[in-house]
Amino acid sequence: MQGAYPRLSDAQVAALTALGERRAAQPEEVLFREGQRNGDFFVVLTGNVAVVEARGTPEERTIAVHGRHRFLGELSLLTGEASYFTAVAVDAGEVLAVPVERLRELVVRDPGLGDLILRAYLVRRSILIGLGVGLRIVGSRYSPDARRLRDFAARNRLPYRWLDLEADPGAETLLQHFGVAPEDTPIVIAADRLLRNPSNAELAAAIGLPAPGAPHTSCDLLVVGSGPAGLSAAVYGASEGMQTVVLDSTATGGQAATSSRIENYLGFPSGISGAELADRAVIQARKRRQHRAGQDLQTHRRRDEGRAQRGMGAHVPPLPAADLAIRLEDVRRP
Repeated sequence: MQGAYPRLSDAQVAALTALGERRAAQPEEVLFREGQRNGDFFVVLTGNVAVVEARGTPEERTIAVHGRHRFLGELSLLTGEASYFTAVAVDAGEVLAVPVERLRELVVRDPGLGDLILRAYLVRRSILIGLGVGLRIVGSRYSPDARRLRDFAARNRLPYRWLDLEADPGAETLLQHFGVAPEDTPIVIAADRLLRNPSNAELAAAIGLPAPGAPHTSCDLLVVGSGPAGLSAAVYGASEGMQTVVLDSTATGGQAATSSRIENYLGFPSGISGAELADRAVIQARKRRQHRAGQDLQTHRRRDEGRAQRGMGAHVPPLPAADLAIRLEDVRRP
């Protein structure tokens, strides 16, 4: 479990302290809540902090407890998704809160720290997926829409729990609790939100991804498909100053993201899972401020500092020089 829950060195904590704020934490104090977006990066200085799913409900369960010099969060902190759990102080102590944007600045200067955090967050995401923490999708195994939602969640590596109307006794109880008839399924429960047969774009927005933009844009480089080759081409093109757009119908990573192990990818002699390869590729790009939304990935390179840009016809705020923005959008239009 060291890979998922590493302990920071004194030097690493000192570097983070220069960018953040020390805060006292009281017992039962909530540092961030399930469903919350844009939280800080927290390091436990003294005391203990628990991460808890469904806090305050009959389904509450503790996922992990973090002690001195361990940091909170998982991949959603870097991708902009809503948090899938609540962090609450177990006893009196002190924490360090670092804004995520300042954390990104530090990891650019200290790749060792960045790689430590990224590895831990990738493993934690895998743990959440294995535990079934996060979204709850309720429906029939025979429903095409239920299969669509499950496929969208799985391919985007979103933690979720599947409740089958034909096999899970808890599914009907949950529907009664929310006043939903079986014929109105599938439904998705995201934190405290109930979504009735949402589209992929609606589900993406519910977990905190930015909304899709307008349907037209001009670009220097258009890449169709966001598999490893597509993501590489997008990053390289943008790095050369080209305004780049990447389109994909469902998720980043392409077919490679569904592979349990890739043994022949350059730079990974011991192999790498397809999901981790896709996550690493997207986060590598997001080191330059990235944003996701909906269903089709777009990358835009800023050319002149302070000049507004447009993506899919919609205004995009000016980005610092050399920034790369990523957005996931639905391009299926009537």
